[in-house]
Amino acid sequence: MPTLISAVDFHRKAGDLLARIRYQGERFIIERRGQPIAVLLGIEEFRQLEALAARQRAAERDAHFAAFESALEAASPPAADAAELSDETIQAEVDTVREARRAQGGH
Repeated sequence: MPTLISAVDFHRKAGDLLARIRYQGERFIIERRGQPIAVLLGIEEFRQLEALAARQRAAERDAHFAAFESALEAASPPAADAAELSDETIQAEVDTVREARRAQGGH
């Protein structure tokens, strides 16, 4: 559990806090006027969090692409040449793809 410290204490005790982070693995939440504004944690923990966030972003991106590809495959191809399609026909195709995506749990 992170320790809460004020911004003033952070400024006064920065060296000590950095040592506690490095050697004891402590974490700190810095508050200003009772509101949390920053977190201090060790570099390895930060790197792990960054790697986790990158994996989550990649998984979300892959899911979006998979939903798009699935919706694209499910949509029937237009009967006319794309240059001859009306705005209404294009919008109907877009709506069909969006509905298929929503049905699959996409955004």
